[in-house]
Amino acid sequence: MNEALKAFDISADPDAIVIGSTRSAGSGEAIIVRSPIDGKTVATIKSATAGDVAKAIASAESAFKKWRASPAPRRGEFVRRLGEKLRQRKSQLA
Repeated sequence: MNEALKAFDISADPDAIVIGSTRSAGSGEAIIVRSPIDGKTVATIKSATAGDVAKAIASAESAFKKWRASPAPRRGEFVRRLGEKLRQRKSQLA
């Protein structure tokens, strides 16, 4: 997974949560992620708190209002370019 994130210039930080464009350390419980193949620990990540979730919802609502106000052709062009980038990286994402 880290390789796929690196392909999009996203750094893997198991303790970070992202709300809008802000990264911060998660302050909730630690969650152990295990491989479904052999049960070995893959990572330990921090979860978000209820307050973090409320902030994320408020941020998403604000972003949606801006997105909705953008002209449809502009939104369509953005989605087309995103799909193009995903197709270029499909082997890394698979």
